[in-house]
Amino acid sequence: MSDIWIGIQDYQDSAPKWLDASVSFSWLRAFERIDADVTRIAYVREHNYSRDMATPIRGVYFRFRKEQFPVWAAQLIDLQPAMILYNLCEYNIAAEVIDLLSQELPCCVHVIRLHHEVNYLLSHVGFKACLYGCDVVIVPTSNQIEDIRRLGFSGQIHWIPFGVNSSLMASGSRDWNDRDVDFVCANTAAIQKNTPLLSDVFSRLSQTGYKVLNLGGLTPTALAANLGRSKVFFQPSMTEASGSRVLLDAIAAGCLPVAAKESITTSEVALQHGGAVVTTGVVYDFKSKTIHNPQGADEVVAAQLIDILSEFERSERCNKKVLLSNEYDEEQEILRLCSILSTCKGVKNRNDRPLARVARAVLATLGIKIDDATYSTLINQAQIELASDQWASSAEIASSIICNELEYPSAKWGLKTKIFREKFDFQKEVGFLIRSMFKKR
Repeated sequence: MSDIWIGIQDYQDSAPKWLDASVSFSWLRAFERIDADVTRIAYVREHNYSRDMATPIRGVYFRFRKEQFPVWAAQLIDLQPAMILYNLCEYNIAAEVIDLLSQELPCCVHVIRLHHEVNYLLSHVGFKACLYGCDVVIVPTSNQIEDIRRLGFSGQIHWIPFGVNSSLMASGSRDWNDRDVDFVCANTAAIQKNTPLLSDVFSRLSQTGYKVLNLGGLTPTALAANLGRSKVFFQPSMTEASGSRVLLDAIAAGCLPVAAKESITTSEVALQHGGAVVTTGVVYDFKSKTIHNPQGADEVVAAQLIDILSEFERSERCNKKVLLSNEYDEEQEILRLCSILSTCKGVKNRNDRPLARVARAVLATLGIKIDDATYSTLINQAQIELASDQWASSAEIASSIICNELEYPSAKWGLKTKIFREKFDFQKEVGFLIRSMFKKR
């Protein structure tokens, strides 16, 4: 009997879109191409109904679910998969389920692919709990590998950028002097995209005589044609996964990419492709998802954009086409994802117990690094020393740290079974944590 691989995406969409091979669900495209002898099942959210497809589509069995992720848990356990790939948006809902699955499926490799910037995800309740419950993490940009390590994750981390159909986007690319739109964007109304700032900046540029365009609701072919006639693509968004797919589309179409300096991943991608960044002064609160544009920001940003365009056109660079790096091509993304998933079998996070993972995370936050041998030694020593009353008086503080790290609302002792679902000496673990913290101070 072949192994079972399960892919999960808790984002809700229509069944026809999930089944459409031209839509950029890259993990599904990878599942379709995997060479390994495995049964592939996709659990995806559907707007209107729950239904199992008896016949595989391009090698993948689809399980449409109207209900949220926790409802599927028992079915996933019954299937006894060798691997689960998580693509999540609702971490607060998924956290407890992943904890359960990691305990009930100890031989399964749990892989999570992040679809947003780590700093943004840290504001989401349940994100770290999901992270610690997995064995492998896939991040969208290279600079986020260290971000994950700083959180105390000790499993495998891979970097795969989200890709685009670069050949299609390049199909409408014109020579620089034949481009009749000076500044372009393709923004939505989502708060973090900062469309109000974009509108004010574009209004100011238009009044100065520049031609501007904000695209929306276009087919890929129409998008390619409009980007191909544009010079500078400005991305004012405050948080993206790998610079946002539309920014990559614009680069593939030959636009000069310009990003808000305050957005880490977008800036990284723009600069990597010879673009530029502008200082906006914008403050985006990740936790409350509110944005503050300082007074006069539109004037400051517009002036910087004009300078960037003028400087670029004075240079020799405008005679050479802006090209998208091959690693951001959709085909390369799918191939890399196939390669990583195919080599994940049997890969387990060395910290098998959830509490051990959290303890390491807390210690890593404090700058304390402890290897496996030292960890085991200290646990044994702490067990003897815990007979002292001094440890009992500090246990509540330590349990609060642990529960807060897992993002549960309180640190009551009764949560230990709900959170960790395993038999262990909780006081012993807490004592180790305290002992390590105070020893290093």
